[in-house]
Amino acid sequence: MDFKGKKISIMGVGKSALACAKILYNLGAEIFLSDCKDEEKLKSILKDLDIPYTLESGGHTRALYQNKDLIIISPGVSIHHPLINEAKENAVKVLSEIELAYQMSSGPIIAVTGTNGKSTTTTLIYEMLIASHKKAYLAGNIGIPLISEIIKADRNSFLVTEISSFQLEGIIDFKPKIAIFLNITSDHLDRHKSFEEYLRMKARIFENQDKDDFAVLNADDSYCMKIAPQIKAQKFYFSRKQKISKGAYLEGQLIKLVDDELKEINEINLEKYNLLGVHNQENILAGFCAALILKLNLLNLIKVIKEFKALKHRLELAAEINGVKYIDDSKATNPGAVIAALKSFDEPIILIAGGKDKEMDFRDLGEIISKKVKALITIGESSFKIAQSASFFNFNKIFLARTLKEAVDLAYSISRIGDIVLLSPACASFDMFNSAEERGEIFKNLVLKLKEGS
Repeated sequence: MDFKGKKISIMGVGKSALACAKILYNLGAEIFLSDCKDEEKLKSILKDLDIPYTLESGGHTRALYQNKDLIIISPGVSIHHPLINEAKENAVKVLSEIELAYQMSSGPIIAVTGTNGKSTTTTLIYEMLIASHKKAYLAGNIGIPLISEIIKADRNSFLVTEISSFQLEGIIDFKPKIAIFLNITSDHLDRHKSFEEYLRMKARIFENQDKDDFAVLNADDSYCMKIAPQIKAQKFYFSRKQKISKGAYLEGQLIKLVDDELKEINEINLEKYNLLGVHNQENILAGFCAALILKLNLLNLIKVIKEFKALKHRLELAAEINGVKYIDDSKATNPGAVIAALKSFDEPIILIAGGKDKEMDFRDLGEIISKKVKALITIGESSFKIAQSASFFNFNKIFLARTLKEAVDLAYSISRIGDIVLLSPACASFDMFNSAEERGEIFKNLVLKLKEGS
C-alpha cells in the first residue's frame, strides 16, 4: 500500500491513533487528527507526537473526510458515526487500526477475542512462543497498538494480538492465521445496539478465514457453538466440562490434548498453579489449542504454566490481612467476568461492585450474589442497580458506599478470618476513575494502608 502524498484523517486521538500517525507520516502521508476533546485536554496526549499534523479538536466536522484519501478510526469511535457514513457515501475509504496493520503485515497473526480472558490468553500464548524460541510480538487491545509491532515483524514472526469488538467493527480483509473466541456475555451495550450485534462483531474475527486457517472455540459457550457451523477455517475446541475430539479439555484437573492422535499432558494439574479461577482454566486450554496447532513442544510449555501469574487487576492478590485475602479484579468490567470470579472461590466473599453503567443486565449476577456472597458493597453510578439485582433474590446484606475508600474500610470492618474481600466491579470505571487500572491501583493502595495499620 502506497501512502506517499496521501491525505489521511485519524478519528479519535489515543495510543493507536498516535502510532498510526507516526508510521503513516514516515511513509509520506499528510496527517489530519480529529477528536471530541478540546485542545487543552489533548495537549498531554499529543506532547510526544513529533511530526507535522493538522488538529481538529472539540468535535468532528466534515473536514474529517473532505479532500481526504483515507480515514483511520480509533477503537473508541463507532463505525456507525454519522460522519463515517457520510465519508463512505463520498467514496472515502475507512479502516480500523487493526485493518491497516493487517494490510501492512507479512507474518502470521494469532488473534484472541471474547468478553473475558483476552489479555491473559494473549499473554500466555506469547509466552508459549517465546519459550519455544519463536520470534513473537504481543500487541492489540492489551495496550500495544498492533501497527507498532507490525513494522518490527517479518514473515517469520508471530503477532499475538488481543482484539476487541470495537476494533473488529472496521475490518475489511483482516485474516488471522489462528483466531480464538474465548466466550461471550453481555457487554458494551452502550456502544453496540444489541447483544446480537455485539456477537456479530465478535464473530467477524473468523469472517475472512479459509480452510488453511484455524479457529479455536469454547465448546462450553452456546454462542460460540452457534456460530461454529459458519466458520470456514479448521476448528479446534476447548472445554472444562466435556471430552473434545480435536483440541483441549479437562479430565478432573488434568489437561488432555487431542489432535490427529491422542496426546495427553498428565503433568499439568491445574490445582497446583498460580492462576485463580475457572475462567483461567479456560484461558490455559485455549492457549494449549494454539500450541497444538503450531506444533510446539508441549512438554516444554509446562514451565510457562508453572511460572505464569495473574495479570494485574485480574484476580490479583493485593494482600492478606488478619487471615482475610483482598483480591483485585478491577478489570472485571462486565457481569460475566464477576460471575466467573465468584465461582472461583469457596470461601465467604465480601464483594465490592459497581461503576459506570453500560446499560448492562445484572439479573444473572444478582442470582449468583445471593448464593455465593456474604456481603455486597456497591459503589458508583450503577450502585443501586446492582443492589436491586441482588435484593430481587431476597439477598439483603447490602451496603452502599460513596467512595472506594469507604467500601474498603467497610469490608475490613465486617470481614472475619477466612473471608475474601473481592473488588470485582462488573462495570467500567469512568464514573469515578480514569481507568480500570487506576481503580485497581487505588484499591491495592487502600488495602496496603490497612495492612500497615493493622
